[in-house]
Amino acid sequence: MQLYTYTAQDGTSRTGKLTGKTSAGKLILEDSETGNVYSFDKKEVKEVLPYTVEVTPLAKGYNNFHVEVKEGSVKVGSYLLYVTGDNYSPLALGVVSKLNTNRKLHSSPVSFLLSGITPLQP
Repeated sequence: MQLYTYTAQDGTSRTGKLTGKTSAGKLILEDSETGNVYSFDKKEVKEVLPYTVEVTPLAKGYNNFHVEVKEGSVKVGSYLLYVTGDNYSPLALGVVSKLNTNRKLHSSPVSFLLSGITPLQP
């Protein structure tokens, strides 16, 4: 379900669920509270995106990826132990490299086993 925010006629910020598009290409939104239906140009609304962070795998040869996390649960430099889905190496360690990346996620979510791991000091 795609959610968008928009400014109502009374100036308040509202949230609506995308239900379709008009023949003119306007977005049709159903207000989340009232159920009223409105149409907007795309430039009049902003898509609600999950709070995402960029993770850099510590293993060489793997690309950075973005995952949804609870805001405030990690910081840049936090270590994350996650399930890779790879039979050869089912667990991996990564480090949070960027916060609030505003990404729309298209892949399956990553399963985190531990977060905020503090590296051992020698």
